[in-house]
Amino acid sequence: METFLAELSLETSSTLEQERKVWKDHIVSWKDHGMGWKGHGMGWKGHGMGWKGHGMGWKGHGMGWKGHGMGWKGHGMGWKGHGMGWKVHLTKSWNNLEHEREDEKEIGELKER
Repeated sequence: METFLAELSLETSSTLEQERKVWKDHIVSWKDHGMGWKGHGMGWKGHGMGWKGHGMGWKGHGMGWKGHGMGWKGHGMGWKGHGMGWKVHLTKSWNNLEHEREDEKEIGELKER
């Protein structure tokens, strides 16, 4: 984590401004709306619960298992309810299939270590 923060501090302020804009555009800050699809929070249509109120999210992977706000395979939309993406850099929409494939790769790499 220290390394990650050190790398962040080395970046130029203009890059950080761009990143902030990306976060605002794609996710919206967790204080405002949470991490969900189109900034609507943790669940389906902004209700914070998941599909039909069951706390499960898209295809059962998603927005809060039993209301605990864990996200996709436990990595995603809010660790301990804090609304930060996995490794703080998942800026893609949660329903983006590309990031599912990336997660599979990264999880595989972590298991190997």
